[in-house]
Amino acid sequence: MQLSVLRLTLPLLFVSSMALAQVPPNPSELAQYSGLFAAVARGDEGAVRGLLSGGERTDGHDGHGRTPLHVAAYRSRIEIMRVLVAAGA
Repeated sequence: MQLSVLRLTLPLLFVSSMALAQVPPNPSELAQYSGLFAAVARGDEGAVRGLLSGGERTDGHDGHGRTPLHVAAYRSRIEIMRVLVAAGA
């Protein structure tokens, strides 16, 4: 019985943690971004490319579990999404 409860609980925990990333960043969060997150949020493709070529990782997460790719999608930054995916996001 305990094993079946665990099998049901673990997927729910995973899904609930992923739900946090399903909320777009608000203006206050956008203002607090730095580095790759900030460049993505403001749509600065040149800065994104420069940060990535300098070793910036695409798999970082903000306080809500969003990655730079999430932020690019929420901000409709299609070209930046392509750059991030090409870099391994």
